[in-house]
Amino acid sequence: MSRDDVLALISVIDDETGLGRGSIGQCVEAIIQLAPKRATILESIAADLSVDDRKRFRAILLLVSILQWKQLEHCAEIITRIIGTFPDDGPDEEREKIAGILETLKGGDLIDFS
Repeated sequence: MSRDDVLALISVIDDETGLGRGSIGQCVEAIIQLAPKRATILESIAADLSVDDRKRFRAILLLVSILQWKQLEHCAEIITRIIGTFPDDGPDEEREKIAGILETLKGGDLIDFS
């Protein structure tokens, strides 16, 4: 699966249901779980300023859902590096949401996307 394939999948995730149980996002997550180098691809999308902020945010959500179980600290490090690239006053407050996710991960807790 290529980076372009992952970007195409990310673009179909619904903002309302996200990665919740029974959502398209959950299906996208399951497909991306099968991709070799999935974490590297998602990180590159999340950090790519030429990609729409909404897609970058979704890439972060997917990255967290994949990495938090085995690489919690590494996941937090990636988000720490990327969070500053999101605007403070974005229309969907992605940066604020990412900060909340980061705080949860740094506290040693996992994010429940269901």
